[in-house]
Amino acid sequence: MPNPRCFQSSVLSLSIPQTFKTPGRRCGLETTDSAEFKQRYGVMKIHHELNLELQPLQLRCSPRRISRLMKELDIHSVTVNKWKAASASKTKVEQRPNLLKQDFSTTGLNQKWTADMTYIQTKRNGWCYLSTIMDLHSRRIIGYSFSKKMDTDLVLKTLESAVKNRTITGDLIIHTDLGSQYTSDDYNQRLTELHIRHSYSRKGCPYDNAPMESFHASLKKECVYPVPVFEDYETAAAVLFEYVHAFYNRKRIHSSLGYQTPLQVEIATLTSQMAARFNAFQGSNKLLIAINDLFELWKVNAVLNVS
Repeated sequence: MPNPRCFQSSVLSLSIPQTFKTPGRRCGLETTDSAEFKQRYGVMKIHHELNLELQPLQLRCSPRRISRLMKELDIHSVTVNKWKAASASKTKVEQRPNLLKQDFSTTGLNQKWTADMTYIQTKRNGWCYLSTIMDLHSRRIIGYSFSKKMDTDLVLKTLESAVKNRTITGDLIIHTDLGSQYTSDDYNQRLTELHIRHSYSRKGCPYDNAPMESFHASLKKECVYPVPVFEDYETAAAVLFEYVHAFYNRKRIHSSLGYQTPLQVEIATLTSQMAARFNAFQGSNKLLIAINDLFELWKVNAVLNVS
């Protein structure tokens, strides 16, 4: 009689390559194009996916076991860590209020946003610039803009795209670094008009904006570094748009979200809010709030259908 552990390892050895190429089969996310995930998942995410598939069989596997089997199968994530030299700037920067203070916790959507920019290299157009805004509750990228110029217009376009996708209510904070685009009068005037409070990272402290730094690291490792330099601005724009809107927001699971996707978290949050407010309905004001939540959920689904 074969050893049960050896038998399980044989089954896992057959399952790992399939999960590696096309995760999300259990959620109905599998597509005919398995290259969509581009083999981006590492040990921990494959471990999570496989354990969910093994639940009906009342079986489990450890990350260490998955790591060993992946090495035996010569399977590894395509993500690449790219070394980059860093030097401390001697430019004196005026410190501004840090309202967030590395407290990234939230109880709902549109409470805390974080924004930043990153550089994308192309052959024909040189350096281009990606500006994004993230909702810290769902880790979804809600504001997005890509440009050949790193100026205030770029971050303003990103802000407007985020505002267009959300209904701003309550005491919203947006956190950025001390870059000249974010400290500009035009940017802060627009935030004042929108009744959004501005929080800033301390100089030279990326941990103050850790979720956005993590997103940029994932984007670079999973989308930018594994391929040759983009040919031009248009090529980069198409690839980045696909990664952010089709993959990262909709299909990439996050350990910080309990291995859910940003879109799943947003839909669950809005559905829960609507149910709670309808149950507690005692007047027209609460009904209007519930209707507003329904509108938010409609916008999320509209983005899903367009993407």
